[in-house]
Amino acid sequence: MHYVYLGIAIILEVVGTSFLKIAYVKPGFWPITVIAISYTTSLAFMTLSLERFPIGLVYAIWAGMGIALVALSGVIFFGEKIDAAGLTGIGLIIAGVVVLNSFSEMSGH
Repeated sequence: MHYVYLGIAIILEVVGTSFLKIAYVKPGFWPITVIAISYTTSLAFMTLSLERFPIGLVYAIWAGMGIALVALSGVIFFGEKIDAAGLTGIGLIIAGVVVLNSFSEMSGH
């Protein structure tokens, strides 16, 4: 269940960060409200995952996957481009999360 909490936290963080772009392009009450609720709820779910996992692992997964998914959100929703260097960097971030989760003693395996 704790992985579910962390997954929800990551998705909400991506929603909140993606809405930063929307709030910049079209400022208003609703984009700011979505950002505030998304980040607050993301941190609440992240906290729930700390019952099972160390904070370093939780933050690494949350931040790493958030970076990759926000970049993907930029491509899909805002027409942003990612070059080979960007893809390589994001791939390395994801690889780091996989290594931490699969092989590190931090993961509790």
